[in-house]
Amino acid sequence: MPSSLTINILQHSFTIPRRYQAGHVINEAEAQALNQVFIENVRNNITSWVAKSCFQHNTDILPDFAYKIMQDKIYNYASGYEFRNRSRTHKLTPLELIIVEVADEEAFTQANQHGLSFAERAELAHDLQSDPIIIQKARGLFEARKNLADAHLKEILP
Repeated sequence: MPSSLTINILQHSFTIPRRYQAGHVINEAEAQALNQVFIENVRNNITSWVAKSCFQHNTDILPDFAYKIMQDKIYNYASGYEFRNRSRTHKLTPLELIIVEVADEEAFTQANQHGLSFAERAELAHDLQSDPIIIQKARGLFEARKNLADAHLKEILP
């Protein structure tokens, strides 16, 4: 692993020392910073779940029963969350993002029904991304969201 990192600021590249490597013991301030990144990552990854549930219940505030289900789902997700190296060579298209979302939801459902571990659920979610039924469901969801966005745009644009 290189001993330095490069940051880009206003079209300039600067070299800085690599502060952290696997096995590094962290202090309190570093733990707080990592927990903040953890919170932001989890929030970014699950916001669509909450929004979808609110949409399904036609409300801005989830009913108690739906909130409890969502709380369990989020807690389980966060409990198994691991920071990962970014390995994507390209950005996902909107349809690909929805395929991932649908596969994750199906894997979550199956994991709960069959008592799968987080690692097994993650592997299942990855495998489901190529399932024709998941892809078709994602296409339908993509079209529905597109149509909803188009309808809203027509309302606000002349």
